[in-house]
Amino acid sequence: MGTAGQNVAWRFKKGNRMYTELEWQILKSVWQGQPTTSREIIRDLSSKIGSTPATIKTVLHRLMEKEAIGFRRKGNRYLYSAHRSHAESIAQACSQLIQVVFDGQPAAAVAYLASSSNLSSDQAKYLQELLADIQDACHQSERRESEQVGPTGGQSSQPA
Repeated sequence: MGTAGQNVAWRFKKGNRMYTELEWQILKSVWQGQPTTSREIIRDLSSKIGSTPATIKTVLHRLMEKEAIGFRRKGNRYLYSAHRSHAESIAQACSQLIQVVFDGQPAAAVAYLASSSNLSSDQAKYLQELLADIQDACHQSERRESEQVGPTGGQSSQPA
């Protein structure tokens, strides 16, 4: 199997949380109204995204296979709920993006996203402040580590 086939197989294995744009739209609808029915999701999304009810139901099934959502039966209706929060799903997607696309290099991901986007001056300033905060935190961590290392390069005999 070629590289493209391997990527497709990886992307759709059970429990994987790499979502398509339509899956994200459906997840957002579930997060807003959970527990929610497929009828409510269809009503919420069909005019926004132009997908048919059958397509939305198919994607709901795919999201269950990916273990992103679950359901419980109430009478003749299925009530869908997300297994993870919106924030947890974003963190997982970003982590996978960094690992898969940017070979585990978060700085490369940030550099690409910042340089390929049309940032406003306020957004650029926010990124500069954020990076300065990250750099300060790194320096503090390095100082703490160097204080714990004695002059011979081993652990200091001083209590921490």
